[in-house]
Amino acid sequence: MIKAYAIHYVLNAKLSFIYKTNKDAKMSWISVCQQDDITEDEPKAIEVEGKKIGVFFIDDNYFAIENVCPHAFALLTEGFIENQTVECPLHEAIFDIQTGELKSGPGCRDLCTYPVRVEGQDVQIQL
Repeated sequence: MIKAYAIHYVLNAKLSFIYKTNKDAKMSWISVCQQDDITEDEPKAIEVEGKKIGVFFIDDNYFAIENVCPHAFALLTEGFIENQTVECPLHEAIFDIQTGELKSGPGCRDLCTYPVRVEGQDVQIQL
């Protein structure tokens, strides 16, 4: 019983430290493209700080999501876009572009999303 409690305590302490560290980390806005670089039919694939990110323009709004399908490792910016969703071009996993939620198929998990804003003509994401 003591071992189980000790392991539980150590794991919770580590998770608490990670949460506080990430929570206190400074996030910065990074310009990734111009507004004219993206249309509803042509999202933009970018790589920032080693992260592959897809920037989409849907219903007059910009969204940024993880650009690699967690199941097949295909670029989602090369997938089929319809009704605020993108379909993986390899195995048909479907993700919500706004929330990153896996809607159907073999995607394994939801995608990371990133805050987006527009400053002048610059589309910026927060990392």
